[in-house]
Amino acid sequence: MLSSILPAYEELIGKKIIIDSSITDAVTMTINTQQMMTRDEAVRFYEDTFLINGYAVVGVDDRTVKFINVATKPVEGLGELIIYRDGQEIPDTDDMIGYVMKFNNISAEE
Repeated sequence: MLSSILPAYEELIGKKIIIDSSITDAVTMTINTQQMMTRDEAVRFYEDTFLINGYAVVGVDDRTVKFINVATKPVEGLGELIIYRDGQEIPDTDDMIGYVMKFNNISAEE
């Protein structure tokens, strides 16, 4: 249940969490590992678990984050969408980006 996961996450990151009003405690999510992790690895582990379950953590300021349901709020709070044209420039993060790929010799029907 989120009521047990979010307080642990809040303590781990040391920030307040604003929770999207569409999120209820009926949401069931399990975070479990047998391996030791650094603090940064644990934060990433939580955030990756949230993402694969349809939730995102969005920074508000240096003391606050928003926990949002991506299915109901796909753009709000996610910041500016950066469009990349060179695949080499795409960052290795979970940030939402756009990528435009140029194709040669392909018809519009393909």
